[in-house]
Amino acid sequence: MGALRIWLMAARPRTLPAAISPVLVGSAAAASQLITTSGNSETGGFIHIEFFDWLNFVAALVGAIFIQIGTNLANDYSDAKRGADT
Repeated sequence: MGALRIWLMAARPRTLPAAISPVLVGSAAAASQLITTSGNSETGGFIHIEFFDWLNFVAALVGAIFIQIGTNLANDYSDAKRGADT
């Protein structure tokens, strides 16, 4: 088995949705708050849309993924030291 495949298996990609979904839900909630209105439609109110900060979104997403992978690797190391899961 190749070294890359071993690292990929140790990272346990099937657990990554547990890290990605909170970032997606939180970002969607934040994005929904970027649209504001002033006045009302009868008096000629307007809609103001602020810009979504994609850099912060990507940074949070990448950070969450790396934290999840690091946690998986630390768990495997701990299990190997204790002789669990063997």
